[in-house]
Amino acid sequence: MLKIRGGEARCTRCTTTTTFAWQEEHYVRTYLVIRKGRTPGRPGQKGFGRGSIGDESVILEGVAGEEADEALDSTVHGAGR
Repeated sequence: MLKIRGGEARCTRCTTTTTFAWQEEHYVRTYLVIRKGRTPGRPGQKGFGRGSIGDESVILEGVAGEEADEALDSTVHGAGR
């Protein structure tokens, strides 16, 4: 696709998985976290926020903070949600 559009390839690693389960530590306990369409976003971790058909998508990066802790380090759902 990049060759067709005349673009340059920029390698970046980002998480694109959504409905999977991860075993994670939160609040000094081990949980099985199922994000059901949301993307993990631990501090410094990049993820892909999908847009709806015809909309733009974005690369997100997780940040540390109280809201991130409450969301178990999850980012937005994407795709217009």
